[in-house]
Amino acid sequence: MMGARAMEAILTVKDLVLDTGGKKNSQTLVDGVSFTAYRGRMLAIVGESGSGKSLTVSSVAHLLPSAVRRVSGEITLYAGDTEVRIDRLAKLGREMRRIRGLNIGMVFQDPMAALNPVQTIGRQVTERLLAHTRVSRADANVRAIALLESLGIGSAAERFHRYPHEFSGGMRQRVMIAIALICDPDLVLADEPTTALDVIVQAQILALLRDMVDDGRAVVLITHNMGLVAEYADDVAVMYQGQIIERGTVEEVLGNPKHPYTAGLLRCVPVMDMDRDVDLATISTAFTQAQKGHIS
Repeated sequence: MMGARAMEAILTVKDLVLDTGGKKNSQTLVDGVSFTAYRGRMLAIVGESGSGKSLTVSSVAHLLPSAVRRVSGEITLYAGDTEVRIDRLAKLGREMRRIRGLNIGMVFQDPMAALNPVQTIGRQVTERLLAHTRVSRADANVRAIALLESLGIGSAAERFHRYPHEFSGGMRQRVMIAIALICDPDLVLADEPTTALDVIVQAQILALLRDMVDDGRAVVLITHNMGLVAEYADDVAVMYQGQIIERGTVEEVLGNPKHPYTAGLLRCVPVMDMDRDVDLATISTAFTQAQKGHIS
């Protein structure tokens, strides 16, 4: 494992606060979140639904819902030798569009909702490349077909001209990964990328994300699946009610959880030798037991 001094930060988020943005009865959704994503490492941000994971990552790419606003906090992207304060950029400005195109790749939870149903796969994969580089359409097509092939889409040259509804869920997610990678970004944000997929395809998609890390990118994975975290991630940050309550390497956090909520999450993970007559703990009961010190 790389020492702390050898690690190169790609993204830092410091004291991020998000709320519902209303003038009255505003509700804090993310409260003082800080973390760093490093080149060549996968950071998993874990927690139950509603803990603020997706909003946190969406703020990095300036993709927050209209009803949510960033109150305060610094978001810094390290692009080569340049530090870019994303929090100071206009959401729809030219600079932010360029960063989303070239420096940040986003893999969404539901590819069918993210992909355009009336455009071919090939057009959607090459769109970002054509918009942000000077490559010709012919060269963009060649690069996109090669990338799709490398991501496990066979006969990519023929499938290049098909539409999203003609692909399976796993294939559509591979297309989303191709769109995220086509401009070779240093940072990839993956928001629950395997939720709707069966366990075999889940493993394939996570292996592809792991390959991105091994190629020298920083990957931030949003998930509630602690099993995936244990197998694929390097670092983990645990979110609870809009705050990061524990962070560290996977070995540190999963091997010796310090916070009762983290211990509760781990108690909810099924194991192969579990007695069939034993009910799997819910997060609420596991959290309560962990607070009382009944951690097994």
